[in-house]
Amino acid sequence: MAIIKTAYPEYYRQSNDIEDTINLWQEMMQDDDEKFISLAVKEFIKTDTKGFPPKIGQIRELAKTIRSNVLMRERSAKMFEEKKGVGLLESGDDEEWLI
Repeated sequence: MAIIKTAYPEYYRQSNDIEDTINLWQEMMQDDDEKFISLAVKEFIKTDTKGFPPKIGQIRELAKTIRSNVLMRERSAKMFEEKKGVGLLESGDDEEWLI
């Protein structure tokens, strides 16, 4: 929440508002992977053009998309290594195959 408060200071002025918001976000995201939530918050702030702080659902959805993209890249990299290991790819194919 500190990063959101810093990015949108006009929305979190009262300390009780901040505490209530932190408690709610923690409760709503307790089962989510902190790594992907953090990446989602940063991505939201970086690409925000409206100037409003994010909603919990927006961050969770963005975290889900980021996680999916990471898993897809990991699977692609694993498949690449397997194909390379059995000689299905040549040494110059590295970058083209992963794109």
